[in-house]
Amino acid sequence: MKAPDKKSGKSTTSTAAPPARAASFTIEAQAEGAVEKALDKKSDESTSTAAPPAEAQAEGAVEKAPDKKRSTVGLTVRLSSRWLGSAPADKTFAYSEADWQSIKASPGRVGIDADAVTVGDHWWAQPDPAAALAAALQRPLREQLQELAAAYRGLAAYCKQGEALTPLQEAGEIQEKLKKLEAARAALDSRLLDFIPRTPDAREALTVVIAHAKRHVNLLRAEGSRSSLNACKVHFEYWDKLTLLWQAITANQNRRPRGRGLNSFLLACSKSVFPDETSKSNIKNFRQNVRRKGVNDRRKSGVVLPF
Repeated sequence: MKAPDKKSGKSTTSTAAPPARAASFTIEAQAEGAVEKALDKKSDESTSTAAPPAEAQAEGAVEKAPDKKRSTVGLTVRLSSRWLGSAPADKTFAYSEADWQSIKASPGRVGIDADAVTVGDHWWAQPDPAAALAAALQRPLREQLQELAAAYRGLAAYCKQGEALTPLQEAGEIQEKLKKLEAARAALDSRLLDFIPRTPDAREALTVVIAHAKRHVNLLRAEGSRSSLNACKVHFEYWDKLTLLWQAITANQNRRPRGRGLNSFLLACSKSVFPDETSKSNIKNFRQNVRRKGVNDRRKSGVVLPF
């Protein structure tokens, strides 16, 4: 992510940004991708043209979700309340010129010309948004803020239809897939498959996927144990992404002005995106909750955030 440096007149690249919430994944995509990656590592070792039973076992373990699904990159995936790619963006939304002038005033107060700032293309939809902000393909900040707002408005509209999964529901869906993955993993332990090339790789890949999936299920169940988290609060996630963006584009500025400017930035970006949820008091409460929730993690890691 590049922003102009008022002192040097040169462009600088910011890499300092706090970790962002990881995007939810589907077990189908994780299993197929992980197994394929592991199997390809030893593709030069065998000239066999027959599909090994181990691969068939892994593929057979993945079932299509019965409903409320969409196709992405050739894979059938289940929609998640936290996955930004679940719903189409709101193409009807657009920031007005007055909106943009209000938005650019916040970085302007800390010496940054928002019209000259560029960020990674669709950084918010990547597995690691913080790293994606500094990706090679850079786009104007105004354009990316516009698309970010449209994406979250689309997700909010989808959630209001009552079709998105809560954390507990998502955990249940993943648990059902885990049963099939574990069965496939057990089948790969058969001695009958030992002579088939790539079987150990497939076994190792499934073991990794299963371990990650179990940890993810535990996290989802912990969220679902609190009823307040079962609601789809899209504007909170939108503010999370805006906070990450603000910290990245102001990384080279003094800490205190950065902290003061964040509230104004959130308010300016959000007031026309989520007018019913956006207010000075709600944004203040959001930041206070983020501070309380993350204080233990920051103490353990030694990370100091600008608020």
